[in-house]
Amino acid sequence: MPWSPAETEQILHYMRQGASVQTGGSRCHSSYYCREGTFYREDFDEGATYESPVSEATLRALIQDEPELFREVLRAPLWKEFTAAFNSGDLPAARAALPAALELGDPFDYGKTWMSLLDWPATPLPPATVTALKEHLGGFTAYHLFMAAAAWKEGPETAARGLWYCDLLERAVGVHTGVHYLKAAFYRMANNLPAAEEALVTELRLLPEGDSRRIHFETLLSKLSTVRV
Repeated sequence: MPWSPAETEQILHYMRQGASVQTGGSRCHSSYYCREGTFYREDFDEGATYESPVSEATLRALIQDEPELFREVLRAPLWKEFTAAFNSGDLPAARAALPAALELGDPFDYGKTWMSLLDWPATPLPPATVTALKEHLGGFTAYHLFMAAAAWKEGPETAARGLWYCDLLERAVGVHTGVHYLKAAFYRMANNLPAAEEALVTELRLLPEGDSRRIHFETLLSKLSTVRV
């Protein structure tokens, strides 16, 4: 479905502010962006690049012909409102910002999952969300779920909020494989290596013998122990 005239103007506005889009694959693609008020198309082909200016009319036509190409241009500022509130610690504002962002898409269902988490415990977690959270923990992607909300910022404040997130997950879905591994990641971010090592030791102790994930945890623990020496 084509974007409305107002949405088209928003897309052009965000592109003038630095947003860009890319069509094609990794080895051959075209990018559209704006620099100093002029729109450009850059073609990349096996390492060679060719840049040429494009008219606003051409870009408007592309927005109408390939609307999905520009969806993230509209969604990104709305998701940024969520991450800004989340990083400031204003969780009610973060929760309030999510519906508008989700109207324009929800890659990996991160927004939907955070809506449920921020509504809990006032509203019980849907069974599908509990299942998804356990899969994130067991599949090493719970870190990505959190960092997407934290705008991939690292540092002591993010580490502290990450440990709050670990506690939230434990209270919401119970102790599950991967939660101590997740704690170790945030302890490392905070440069608390003894606590990171202890968390990995706990993860290994709780993991059944023969579990294929033990190799991954043991390798991390070995590297961490080497760094501490």
